[in-house]
Amino acid sequence: MALELKTKQAWIKALRSGDYIQGKHSLLKEDGSRCCLGVLSAILSVELSSKESDGPLIHVARYEPIVEAGLSSADIDMLINLNDTGSRSFSEIADWIAVSL
Repeated sequence: MALELKTKQAWIKALRSGDYIQGKHSLLKEDGSRCCLGVLSAILSVELSSKESDGPLIHVARYEPIVEAGLSSADIDMLINLNDTGSRSFSEIADWIAVSL
């Protein structure tokens, strides 16, 4: 199952909008920052729940809604790598999504 064009376009637009603060290692952090998959979670209206971590409060969600939206495990791994390890900007990640998904 591929990512729906409507969802893909909304996600790319959201990543480029400047409306989201980019964060790492969490879908949504206490400071309001999100990783790229956290932005997708917002687009999909996925309910995030709070979880205690070693540091500040973080928010987590099951990955099932993201997989159901059409992302494979390999896609998710690549996006996590681009956002967290590769330190790519949301704009650069949006470019990758536009070409690769």
